Amino acid sequence: MQDWVEVQSDGAPIAEGSVHMARIFISHSVRDRDAAQTLAAFLEGQGWSVRWDRNELGGYALNKGSTTEIGSAELIIVIWSKSSVAAPYVLQDAVAARDAGKLLHLMNSEARPSQIPARRPNEHVLDSSDLVQISLAVSSFMRQKSRRPAPS
Repeated sequence: MQDWVEVQSDGAPIAEGSVHMARIFISHSVRDRDAAQTLAAFLEGQGWSVRWDRNELGGYALNKGSTTEIGSAELIIVIWSKSSVAAPYVLQDAVAARDAGKLLHLMNSEARPSQIPARRPNEHVLDSSDLVQISLAVSSFMRQKSRRPAPS
């Protein structure tokens, strides 16, 4: 079973080994897998290509594909929770994304902004359950970078 899942905007899977990279990468802890899956499905429905780790064992930083995905994605969304603030691989993703200027923080009800280790004081944190605000933030980020979703 593949650890990474990516689909085209029409929901069709992208063939393994394809050179196509996702525009959005979702970083999360293993306990936040369901939230990542829900978010990925929502964003894919908006026309974005998304990658996330669906490995039930977690710790995808050991997967050599993670580094490539982080570097290639245009936007990294980090889902912060009680478990992800303690996950070294999530912190590693967040720091790399922050330093590259392509980080969007999401937080579930378990976490508080003060607990987010890679957050700068001026960075906003969105509620991970507010899909409308997330959609607006993603669209705004991509527009600022002169990027648009692929036509469906």
